[in-house]
Amino acid sequence: MNCRRCANIRTRLVDWFIALCCRYGREDHLMDIDGNGHYMRRWELIRTPWFGVRLHNTLRPDLDRYLHDHPWANVSIILKGFYVEALPLFDEPTFVMHAWRGVMVEPVRNVTREAGAVIFRRACDRHSLTALSCVPCWSLFIVGPHRRGWCFYTPAGMVPADEYKAKGKQ
Repeated sequence: MNCRRCANIRTRLVDWFIALCCRYGREDHLMDIDGNGHYMRRWELIRTPWFGVRLHNTLRPDLDRYLHDHPWANVSIILKGFYVEALPLFDEPTFVMHAWRGVMVEPVRNVTREAGAVIFRRACDRHSLTALSCVPCWSLFIVGPHRRGWCFYTPAGMVPADEYKAKGKQ
């Protein structure tokens, strides 16, 4: 079988899997942190006290200035499209003044996550999605048991997502 045919079969299988998940999963739309619109559609496929499986359709990058973590360890498997993920350069949150923005930012490196990529994250791993492909970005998102609340990492320290939202992302 030639490579083009294999790629076509893979694409069709991924599309079939996405359609199946959308049909039988429980759909949910996530608003961005300031409530200005949907940034993600997701379908919950499995939910237990020990783990969960969701299908994510990411519609746009994170609009937040600071990196965030998650309440659980997680694995992302990129099914279709890609995104660019900002990861911290340092283990501990470290901030510097951004030259032309005039705000404190955490130095990051950008990593492109393409279809087929498998990304493992601990609950405390900071990140942010900074760009998406033109093709809709679809991923399978597997989470472990709930360990803590969401947090954003700001120059003032680790801020729970509820407080961060209430303060207007300052």
